[in-house]
Amino acid sequence: MLICLCPEFVRKSCTFFAGKVSLCSAILGCSSSGGILLTSLELWAAEAEGTLERKAAAVGSSVLLPAPDSVKLMTFLQWKYLNGTASHFIVQYHKGSSDPTAHAPSRGRVIFYPANGSLLLENVLETDNGIYVATINMVESEARRILLEVLKPVSRPQVWSNSLRVQSAIKLFCDVSEGRVDTIVWKKDRKPLPQERDFRLSKNLRILNIPEGQKSDCGSYSCNVSNEISWQESSLNLTIAGNSFC
Repeated sequence: MLICLCPEFVRKSCTFFAGKVSLCSAILGCSSSGGILLTSLELWAAEAEGTLERKAAAVGSSVLLPAPDSVKLMTFLQWKYLNGTASHFIVQYHKGSSDPTAHAPSRGRVIFYPANGSLLLENVLETDNGIYVATINMVESEARRILLEVLKPVSRPQVWSNSLRVQSAIKLFCDVSEGRVDTIVWKKDRKPLPQERDFRLSKNLRILNIPEGQKSDCGSYSCNVSNEISWQESSLNLTIAGNSFC
């Protein structure tokens, strides 16, 4: 059995049998590429044995993962990677040895710092999503567990309208071509949408519905999209045609 952790619901999960990714996608809106697949045993063990920390990073960036606080007592340290479909050691280090033992496939993209036990991941990819576990002297109860999520920055949204006619239903669309979008905020003339007007948003917040366009609806509408590592914004100057409304 697998658990799909959607980034926007990192403390929530849905269970499903291996291969039934679409079920989790329908419930929480994540996919095999946008979420993190972990075995239920791995997730349970990570949370039961200690705090599961969380880090987010952009594709292509470098991420520093700190070792447990007990690193001063280190005689042996190992970093391990878990993601539900793969599990392997990254680095194993004995204090006093000249070089740590680096394991494939991490070799070449990681730098280990013996002085403090930290691990630097370079040029991270979406396939690096998962749990990173640092254990000192084989004491699992004091291990440090970090859930890493690698994201693509959101692209600049395209804002457009289906109609500009007076007294017609107007839809404003906010389309994003790349990057997972966690938050969408619409504004009119750089202010929150006026509450006295019956604006309606679609469930995914990407469509702003304006019933029966009026003169008061003219103005600049902006759509701000963001995730944990980036944000972008675009605007549209809405001019309603008919009887010289705007």
